[in-house]
Amino acid sequence: MKLSSPFSVISIIEKIDSSFIALYNRQIRHYKLREHTFLVLSEFFKYFGHLDLSLFDDKEGNWFKYLLALHDIGKPMAMNEKGFATKKKYIVTKKLITKLSVSLGIKKQLPIILALVEHDSLGKYFQGKSNLDKTIQTLANQAEQAGLGISDYFRYKFLYYQCDLASYTEDAGGQPFLEHLFIYEDGRNKKTTKSNSQFCFCTEYTQKLNVLVKRII
Repeated sequence: MKLSSPFSVISIIEKIDSSFIALYNRQIRHYKLREHTFLVLSEFFKYFGHLDLSLFDDKEGNWFKYLLALHDIGKPMAMNEKGFATKKKYIVTKKLITKLSVSLGIKKQLPIILALVEHDSLGKYFQGKSNLDKTIQTLANQAEQAGLGISDYFRYKFLYYQCDLASYTEDAGGQPFLEHLFIYEDGRNKKTTKSNSQFCFCTEYTQKLNVLVKRII
């Protein structure tokens, strides 16, 4: 079955386990988890829904859509008075994804999904919180955990990162925040590369990305 909308992805998860309804409805800072998840999936379907993400017996690439739908699912249980505990968020997220893996038909892809949600390696790199060598080592460790080569792992990691990043913009339906990182075609639509496989970023981001890719590919 091909999942063709954010609503269809989230609905299947909630039908399998109704306890996820309350998790999606939790307030996380200035947004509800459901709203953020919907925006992340919407950006994926709008800009990258055409990509071939088939893996193992999943010919429709549904595993990646479930990844996006569940990437922050541990946040509600990790909330505290200061925000949320990052380490606990990753632990709970991985536990909940594992719980659903058989019912969602993503058991074979589970090691890859768990590796992808474990660490915000790209976010830290682009924010200057992790240097190039440390970032590459983290990606290599995650790729090994996923059972993939680093270039294949990076493809999924970067796509996931882009969809999450793009949701924090007004044109995506969110609050204005990260527009300055993207190049726009008409003020409303983010520009993508000729291959339509990634966004076109501002000069600073593009330079950092090129340096990273050169070391990985």
